[in-house]
Amino acid sequence: MEKEYLFVYGTLLSSLNSPAGSVLKMYAERITPATINGRLYDIGGYPGLVLADDEGAKKGEVVYGELYVIREKENLLSALDEYEGCSPRFPEPREYKRKVIPVITPQGNQVQAWAYLYNWDLSRCLRIESGDYGEFVRSIGCG
Repeated sequence: MEKEYLFVYGTLLSSLNSPAGSVLKMYAERITPATINGRLYDIGGYPGLVLADDEGAKKGEVVYGELYVIREKENLLSALDEYEGCSPRFPEPREYKRKVIPVITPQGNQVQAWAYLYNWDLSRCLRIESGDYGEFVRSIGCG
């Protein structure tokens, strides 16, 4: 069976020690830091990720996170779908959508990984220019 991966970039980062992070430890294993071409926004206590368009990718819009190898896919994704508000019990349009996206490892390899992308309006949200939610949280004294 081929390995499946998960990319996390926000409250699930291992450095933030969130209670939901325990789900990751049960059903997946952190393997490396990683990046994606995208933009990060502060939604108010948690971040939202949108993928960079072609122009943004050319400008080097990057979001920093962690890559996990999934051990128990169904258990992990159903728990995270609940956490991220995108399970079937949440009304459409859901705040996040889970999608497989290209993720880049520090060695420059590209891996396809599940990620949660923000799905609502961002016009009133602060952009996290660094693309690093852990750094952002520490800079405002919350981590």
